[in-house]
Amino acid sequence: MTRISLVLSLALLSLASPALAADAVNEAFRVLDAAESAEDPSSQLPALEKLCKKKKPDKVAEMLRKGRRRFEEAPSSEANRIEDGLGRGTDLYVVIPSKRPRSGYGVIILLHGLGGNGQQLLGQYRSFAQSQGMVLLSPSAQKLPGGGQPGPSGKPAEANEDSMGREPMQHWWHYRSSGFPLRALSWIKRRLPIDTDRVVMSGYSMGGFGTWNTGLRFPDRFAGIAPMAGGISRRSAYGMSDPDTESLLGNARGLPLFFVHGAQDRTVPPTADRMCRDRLKAMKAPFQYYEDPQAAHNLSAWFGKNRPLYESWLKKRRRVAWPKTVEHHIIGAYMTRSYWVEVTSMSGSKASVRASFKTRNKIELKAEGANRFKLFLPPDKKLFDPKKKLEVSVNGKRVFSKKVKPSAAAILDSWRGREDHAQVSAYMVEVKAKR
Repeated sequence: MTRISLVLSLALLSLASPALAADAVNEAFRVLDAAESAEDPSSQLPALEKLCKKKKPDKVAEMLRKGRRRFEEAPSSEANRIEDGLGRGTDLYVVIPSKRPRSGYGVIILLHGLGGNGQQLLGQYRSFAQSQGMVLLSPSAQKLPGGGQPGPSGKPAEANEDSMGREPMQHWWHYRSSGFPLRALSWIKRRLPIDTDRVVMSGYSMGGFGTWNTGLRFPDRFAGIAPMAGGISRRSAYGMSDPDTESLLGNARGLPLFFVHGAQDRTVPPTADRMCRDRLKAMKAPFQYYEDPQAAHNLSAWFGKNRPLYESWLKKRRRVAWPKTVEHHIIGAYMTRSYWVEVTSMSGSKASVRASFKTRNKIELKAEGANRFKLFLPPDKKLFDPKKKLEVSVNGKRVFSKKVKPSAAAILDSWRGREDHAQVSAYMVEVKAKR
C-alpha cells in the first residue's frame, strides 16, 4: 500500500468512526429499552454482552453516558397519553420550549391539586420554562385502587401510606416509581434529549403531598423539589404521628427543597411543613421555607410578590449525578436504591444506609436493617480508579478488597428501573455485611 493510499484509508476510517459509534450507542439503548419493557430484564443480558465483546463494557458505558442519538417520535401537542404500573391511563400535558439547550432540555414535573388536572399549573410555569429551555410535564392524577383502611362507609381509602382511613378520594398521586410522575419522566426521555441533571418537581396541595413523597422516596432523580401548600403526610398535617413517612426527611440531605405554606390555611394546615422546617434545620439539610402570614390555601398572592425569588432558586438547580456521599432511608422494598448505592437485602421493611468514598477506591458503609448491597462505581477517577483495588467496609468491617472488572451486567443493573444515562456504570460490586 502506498503512503497516499494509507493516509486516504485512515482518513476514511476516521470519518466512519462517528457513524460506527452512533450505531453502537443506538443498539445499546435498544437493548436497554427492551430490558426495561421485558418481564425479566436479565433476558436482554446476552444481547448486551454480545455488544460489549465488540466494544469493552467501560467504553459502551462511556458512550451511553453521552445520551441517546435516536428518539421515538416527539410529542406534537400538549395532550398525550401514558400508563402507570397499575395499568391506569391518563392525560399527560407537555410543553416544549422553542430552543433546545446544548446539553439537552431540563424538565419541570408539575403535580396538580385535588379537583384539578394536568393543565392546572401550566400557566404559572410556561414563560419561565420557555426562557430556561425546560420541558413542562404535567400528568393528570387518577383514582387509586382501594387498599387503605376503610372509612365510615366501609369502602377502603386509596392505597397510599398516608390514607388516614378516610373515604376514597376522587384521585390521588401514587408514591412509586411506577406512578404517573416518574412514568412521565421515562416517557419524555425516549422522545427528547433530556439533561437528567436538570430535573425538578413541583406541586400544589395534593400535588404538594405528591412532590414531598415522590421526591423523598427517589431523591436521586431530582435536582430539587418544590412542594407548595402540601405536606409530607396527611397524618402529620393534622397533628397525628407518622414516624415512617417522616423518616424520609433523612433523604433530604442531598436534595435541595423549596416549600411554601399559608399560615391561614385551613384546608391543609401548615403543621407538617413547620415540622419539616424544624427537622431540616436541625439536620442542616439544604432548604428554603416561606410561610405567608396572610395566605390561606390559595397562594396566588404569594407567587405574585415572590415569583423572582422562586424562579431564581429553580434556575440554580443542578444534580450531582455521582455524589461522594449517599444517605438513603428506606421504608419499603420499592425504594431501595439511591444514586450509586442499592440495598438488596433487608432484615425488615425499613433500613438506612450511609455510603461514602473516604478516599479514592475506599468506600465505607454504615447501615441499619440492611445486610447486602450493590455499589455502582463512578466514572470519576478522583473517586474510583479501576486499575487499583477497591476496598469496602460495612459497619467498620472490611468486606471487599480487590480489583473490579467492567461488565455488561453492571451496565444493565445501573440502568434498570431509572433509565438515566448519566448514572450508567460498567463497574459494580456486590457486598454483604459481616455478622
